[in-house]
Amino acid sequence: MKKAFLFIIVIALMATSHATAETQAISTILRNGKIFYDCDIATMQAELVQSQTLKGIYTATEIVIPASITVGTGDGQTGSGMEQGEVTYTIVCIGAQAFAGATATSIVFANPSNVATIKTLAFSNLPNLTGKLVLPASLQTLELSSIILPGLTEIEFLGSVPPDCELSDADNGAYNPWTTLEASTSEDITITVPEGAWEAYQDAPGIGDYFTCLRRDPGPGTGCSDIQADMPRVQKTMRNGRICILRDGTYYDLQGQTVE
Repeated sequence: MKKAFLFIIVIALMATSHATAETQAISTILRNGKIFYDCDIATMQAELVQSQTLKGIYTATEIVIPASITVGTGDGQTGSGMEQGEVTYTIVCIGAQAFAGATATSIVFANPSNVATIKTLAFSNLPNLTGKLVLPASLQTLELSSIILPGLTEIEFLGSVPPDCELSDADNGAYNPWTTLEASTSEDITITVPEGAWEAYQDAPGIGDYFTCLRRDPGPGTGCSDIQADMPRVQKTMRNGRICILRDGTYYDLQGQTVE
């Protein structure tokens, strides 16, 4: 009787070990439509990654980033030994250099989107992407140099809460944040934010203290063009705990209004 009991215990332990092995994290690159994703079956989440084609870049004119993708299983794509069926992955991240060198003229996020993070150089060296880039309300983090698009004239944030911007101090003491656009210190590029979120973005490190032109949406322009007509005489500073622009001895807020 004692031997039989021990045998049952061994079988139970073997079964537990087998079940654990089947549920371990499995991560692999899948293609859905024209875009490649790094999918994790354990978390049911995916990260958009670089094109795995011979060219190594995305060549579609318009790139649409979905909220999720649904793929088949059991064919080796999501791990061997799985039963036939479908798995839906939530797209939560734009991977490092994912769209570097892409020839797209527009990039559109699903609305609503689930993308929370845009990694380093995810949007970089896109010569045909000009005008406006709209970032989703789900965005929580922008890594260093995640958006390097000199052709942009406007970046619109849909989120009422500004994302965290990874920052580093350059040699000259200035911020080198999520973007190193030269236009960030001129009126050539505008940051548009939702109505009611303007003050939050104004005070956000890497946004309000880096871009001098913030614009409410809807609403008029900020007036930055008036106080930046002579850029050599413009300096960003702090006054009464707020980010201000100093020109010719006069302090202005980021709306272009004088500050006492």
